Amino acid sequence: MKKFLLPALLLISLCGCYNDKAELLYPCTLSTADSITYSGTVGPILITNCASAPGCHMDESTNISGVKLNNVAGAQVIAKNTKLLGVINHTAGFLEMPKGGAKLKDCDILKITKWVESGALNN
Repeated sequence: MKKFLLPALLLISLCGCYNDKAELLYPCTLSTADSITYSGTVGPILITNCASAPGCHMDESTNISGVKLNNVAGAQVIAKNTKLLGVINHTAGFLEMPKGGAKLKDCDILKITKWVESGALNN
């Protein structure tokens, strides 16, 4: 009986976690809207997903659209005219962003949404 216990436990431990999607294993939790800041939360998401690829929303020399998301002022402009939430949510009538890429993680969209709903502050 003991010779089967170790292999059985090993098999159970390897098969025990059938769902390996991080978003499902670690759901997005936000304590308060105050914990969402541009500098600590939204800025890094936008830089990573919207401004860092060549030809995207960085500055005039690489930016085709004119929308700059490498700083808070640029993010505030499109946040306050509802374009930011439209494009990241892939809402009908808006270009889907990131262009040619997968939709942002639901948790990142939720964080950006909370920042916009809180007034898109420079914080």
